[in-house]
Amino acid sequence: MATGKMTIDGKPVTFDQEGGLTVLQVATRNGIWIPSLCSEEYLNVRGNCRVCMVEIVTKLADGKVSRKLTPACTTLAMDGMVVEPFSLRALELRRSIVELILANHRRNCTGCHKNKHCQLQKIADDLHIVEEDYQEAFTPLPEKRISGLHGILQVNRDRCIRCGRCKAYCSQVLGRHGVMTIGKGWDMKFQIHEAFCNDCGKCGQVCPVGCLCVDTQLEKFWDALDRFGNQVKVVFFARNLEALNQQLKEKSGYHMEKLTKLFYQLGVGEVRRQAFPDWPEGYGTLAWTAQRETSFPVWRRLEETVTGEGPVIGITTDVSMKGVVKEVSEVRAVLTPEDVELLILQSLLDAARI
Repeated sequence: MATGKMTIDGKPVTFDQEGGLTVLQVATRNGIWIPSLCSEEYLNVRGNCRVCMVEIVTKLADGKVSRKLTPACTTLAMDGMVVEPFSLRALELRRSIVELILANHRRNCTGCHKNKHCQLQKIADDLHIVEEDYQEAFTPLPEKRISGLHGILQVNRDRCIRCGRCKAYCSQVLGRHGVMTIGKGWDMKFQIHEAFCNDCGKCGQVCPVGCLCVDTQLEKFWDALDRFGNQVKVVFFARNLEALNQQLKEKSGYHMEKLTKLFYQLGVGEVRRQAFPDWPEGYGTLAWTAQRETSFPVWRRLEETVTGEGPVIGITTDVSMKGVVKEVSEVRAVLTPEDVELLILQSLLDAARI
């Protein structure tokens, strides 16, 4: 393996020259953050947002210095390269690009599901953008709820920034074609093709803004608590409970034991954990609907686990499991680690007392 050396934001790093890595990939793998809205390590989508613009500094043969602005996600890393992600020129260009994106994006942040968790909002805040220099050009569009199998996906099309993550994830990772593009250039739109969408909600998880949102089902949680009080049971269920515990801690700062205390303070009657070690990875609501009548053992045991238990709130890592709410009457809501983070904020409890 040929090892190359380069400098990113003043930090010397090494990389595999035979790996065909981009500057953004090298930076990410070495813990250096370069803002980006479209590129992801596991997705082949690059150059759509241009937010990752960096300045490449090269010394020429005649002793002069060349400075070139280029997207980090499409520029291949080369030995001896010097990259300045936060030079004055790079920051000025990045600011203009983000302002143009904001001009075509509905900015009612306080009413958005992704408020305080939006990647565009974070980048705009880091660039100290309060008001754009460009006139708003977005067309207000009504919110749409995808009916699909379980109706857990909400689409806010006037918040779409055309990053392409949703389509890339659906086709490249899931092997489906639930997201398609209509039109070109400024008029291009991403649209959910309901005939091919299995309502897994994964596109809502990779969306960097509030265009695609997965129903948190928090309203169902509070409703169950108001109606049934201490009859409500919370069940942590997953293929690997330790992995669930780790994700909960990373997303919300609370591990299972701390969350158990929180739920008891909220008035829940019982909190328990249920592991399914032989739960196949990658199975979601589509598998549930297709397999439950053919005695697929994991789904049958899951249903048997909560049958007759009264109102149950499930907590798991798989967003597609939210569809169980319409399949098993006892399950009133299914929350993911992201939902639990919002639940903690909504609970208005002092974390120091828990």
